Amino acid sequence: DGKPIRQLSPKPIVDAVANKRAMDTAETGFGLELIGAQYVRDLWTAARNQDTIVGDIRTIPQTDPTTYIPIDGALPEMLFVGESTSASATAYTTSKTASSRRTLTAKKFTIQQVWSAELSEDSIIAFTPFLREMLNASAAQHLGSAFLNGDETNAGTGNINLDDANPADTKHYLAWDGIRHYWLVDETGQGINEASAIELANLNVARGRLNGADDDVDNAVGNINWGKNPRDLRVVCDWDTYMALLDSDKVVTVDKYGPAATILTGELGSIYGMPIISPSYATKTEADGKCSDTEASNTRGQITVYAPAGWISGVRRDVQLFFDRIQRTDQFLFELYTRRSFTRFGGNVAAGIYNIIL
Repeated sequence: DGKPIRQLSPKPIVDAVANKRAMDTAETGFGLELIGAQYVRDLWTAARNQDTIVGDIRTIPQTDPTTYIPIDGALPEMLFVGESTSASATAYTTSKTASSRRTLTAKKFTIQQVWSAELSEDSIIAFTPFLREMLNASAAQHLGSAFLNGDETNAGTGNINLDDANPADTKHYLAWDGIRHYWLVDETGQGINEASAIELANLNVARGRLNGADDDVDNAVGNINWGKNPRDLRVVCDWDTYMALLDSDKVVTVDKYGPAATILTGELGSIYGMPIISPSYATKTEADGKCSDTEASNTRGQITVYAPAGWISGVRRDVQLFFDRIQRTDQFLFELYTRRSFTRFGGNVAAGIYNIIL
């Protein structure tokens, strides 16, 4: 029609992506609340290391809080003498048969747990059996730790489990002096300062120190050698030291260790015939063999070689569990009690290796 053509401005293009309102399972108010959650009604237990030395130690029932255990002492000396040839001959020198005793003093331990009735009603697991199982497992582990780590030193310094802090008065390891204390503190000559990576030969050195006075004929006649049978001994070490033992060139290959080589089995049940365990309460330490309150300072491995027959435990009260309802609070109480004792039966019954660089 002869009119000029007017050019129209193009319509804006809508960015479909920029203006999209997405809903997903992660956004609160727009999907998160629609997603269900499942709880399995079977409790999956953690892979705890349940090894314990409690079952290896001889245990006797205690009929009284303090129990004395009679033990034999040195053998009577046999003398070389001449013939008595007259009526007035001098009497031969007499010999005595020695005896001694050890004292067991019962110490009390407890676990107390309180929970509400609602927790029992609403818990997705059977709560009471779960608590009972955990209390029993805890008792076994803490008693094993008390046997191994016991140290009565209750001060700001010096306790082998807390060398630079004052342990709480209720710590389980304060009940008595245990196996590590014997070779770290009581008889320091029973300890070996490795100051390097583990040298397997030192396990035999430690075992050798379970023999008593063997360099003096008079003493050696009646000597007790606690280390003579390797199957009767136990090697206890922290986990990192155990892993270092697994990698030792003496046990890792088939040509050195046969079908039990750790490269095949992934485990080391015994070494030089001595059974090995690595319980959770055997930990790394500082270079002096004691534990610091600062966990990062505990970097050195440690091994204890001991004769279970050289130690004895007493039970004044076996583990008891009590279940009660607390009136007027709608709560329940689980109580665990036990009274135990522990002591060394003889000398040279443990040795150890400390300051192992890992």
